[in-house]
Amino acid sequence: MTCSVSRGCVRAGGAWIQIEGEVNARLVTFQFRGESDSAVTLERVWPDDFDVVSEGGTQMSSIVLANIEGFRPFCALEVWVGGERVPEGPHYHLKNMFAYTETDFEARYFRLKNRVKDAETLAFSMRQILEFYQGREDHKCVAAVIYGYKALDTLRVDCMNDAKDKLYRQYKLASQLPLTDNPRTDGDHLRISLAMVLWHLELCLGRRKECFEILDDVLEFCEKLSNPMPGSAYNLCRMALFRAYTHFRSGEIEDCIRVNEINFNFYVRSYGRAEMHAVRFTEMIDAHHAVALSLQMREKLLSSKRNIDSDTVFSSVNRVTSDQGMEKIRTQYKAVLRTCDKLKRTLTLVAAQ
Repeated sequence: MTCSVSRGCVRAGGAWIQIEGEVNARLVTFQFRGESDSAVTLERVWPDDFDVVSEGGTQMSSIVLANIEGFRPFCALEVWVGGERVPEGPHYHLKNMFAYTETDFEARYFRLKNRVKDAETLAFSMRQILEFYQGREDHKCVAAVIYGYKALDTLRVDCMNDAKDKLYRQYKLASQLPLTDNPRTDGDHLRISLAMVLWHLELCLGRRKECFEILDDVLEFCEKLSNPMPGSAYNLCRMALFRAYTHFRSGEIEDCIRVNEINFNFYVRSYGRAEMHAVRFTEMIDAHHAVALSLQMREKLLSSKRNIDSDTVFSSVNRVTSDQGMEKIRTQYKAVLRTCDKLKRTLTLVAAQ
C-alpha cells in the first residue's frame, strides 16, 4: 500500500477525508461500518472526484462525502483502494462513532481519553447515540452532556439547537433514574450535569429568559436534596454563583442572598460526603471557589459594597474550553449583565418615585 488516510472528520453534515500518497486505482471505496461488521459501500472515481494537490512532493487527495445522514447509524468509515483497506493516521477521526452495546458505550465514551478527538465528529457521534442507541437512558444522558459541550465548541447554530432539544428530553428523564452514587449513572447527579450544559447553550443562543429558567429549576431541585453526591457540587455551585450574580447585578437583593445561601448549604452537604479520592476531591476546589465568591457577594451586599468583578465570576462559572466557544459565551455573558444593569436602574427609579 503506497498511501494512507491522513485525515478524516465530519464537517457540516459530510465526511471530509484526505488520502496521502499515490492512489494506484481508479475506484476508491468507502465502507460505512455498522453492527456485526456489516457495511454499506460508496464508490468514487480517482482523480475525477477528488481535489488532488502536491504538498512538499507528496500527493494529497481530498474529498467530501456530502450528506452522510442516510448512512446512520454507523460506527466507522473505512477507505479501501484496490481491494485493500487503507491504513489510517492519528488524525483520522471517523471511527468509534457509535456503540451497539452498553459495554462498547462505556469503553468508548465514559473516559475523555477514549472519545473521538475532533469536536464536530464527536458531536455527530453523540447525535447518533441519542437517536439510534437502544441502551440505557443514563448512557443517553452522558451522550447528551458530551453533545452539548461539543456543540458549544463548534458554534454551529443548528447543532446547538438540536443539542439543546435533546438535553431537555434527558433532563426530564433523569428524574426517573435511580440514585446510584455513581457520577455516570446517578439520576440526581446527571440532572445537574445536564442543566450545566443547558444554561451554557441557552446563553450562547441568546435566550436569556430560558437560561434563567433552567438555572432556577435546578436550584429549586437541589435546595431539597438532603444527601447530594460530592461531585455534584462541581457544577451546581458554579450555576448558583452565576444565578446569584445576575440577581446581584439586577438589584434583586433578596433573591441574590437566597441563592447564595442555597449555594453554601448545598456545598456543605456535598462536602460532608467527600471521599478519599484524589481526582474527585480536587474537583471540589472549583465548587469551593464558587461558594467563596458567593459568600463575598453576600457580605458585600450586607455591607452595601458592590464591587464584585465580573471577569472573576465568568472564569468560575464557564465550562466551555474552545477559544471560539469561550469568546461567544463571554460576549453573551456581558450582554446579559448589561440587561441586568438596565433592570437595576429601572428598579432604582421606581423605588425613588
